[in-house]
Amino acid sequence: MLWRKATVEQKLAWALAVYCFAVLAVYGWKPVFTNASQPIRGITDPVLALQMVHNIDEVDAVLGDSPSADREVMRIKQYVDFAFIPGYAALAILLGRFVTRARIANILAVAILIASAANVRENLLILKIVDMPISEVTPALLLHLHLTATIKWTLLAVASLLLGYFLLAYARPPRKIVRIAAASITFLGGILTLAGLSANSLLLWGGIILIAGLLLTAAILSLSPHESVT
Repeated sequence: MLWRKATVEQKLAWALAVYCFAVLAVYGWKPVFTNASQPIRGITDPVLALQMVHNIDEVDAVLGDSPSADREVMRIKQYVDFAFIPGYAALAILLGRFVTRARIANILAVAILIASAANVRENLLILKIVDMPISEVTPALLLHLHLTATIKWTLLAVASLLLGYFLLAYARPPRKIVRIAAASITFLGGILTLAGLSANSLLLWGGIILIAGLLLTAAILSLSPHESVT
């Protein structure tokens, strides 16, 4: 019944959320990194650790020298991420326009589009490193990767904070409580992500909460067909 009563935008948001969840399930499934992959500086996820590397020794700690099983796992994770990028980008832009018809939603859209482009570039740089022996990895390449990842995470955090603001600014009964709950999660995700750029151990939690806030926002809007969006 809820599906039948939902608008086209709500159905699309729901479908995109399901797509994102499915891709994330594939991403988190096998293959997994071996015990030889030992990220440092408190980062527990090898993919995030590689994005934030400062030097060649940290690359070696995450991937080992070529060839290695962890390099192949990293390669597969990047391929799956390519499938995730258009899903989260489309969902975030749709939700921004769904919650508010105001032109300010364009800021969120621009932030997401630039973050998505940075995400693609980041993946390509990681794939390049995966194919290189440790001896051929240059500091300039690592700096490029680090800056690209920083741009991506910063803009994703900004988009999350904007979405949280939209949810609060346009919250109206009878769904005000659930909107405030979703806004709180998106704010927390944005704040933790920004903090994680300095304290990298927080970045994984920031990313997880960013995604959770996005999916929760999609869920409450998709399952609330009578809610005003103006």
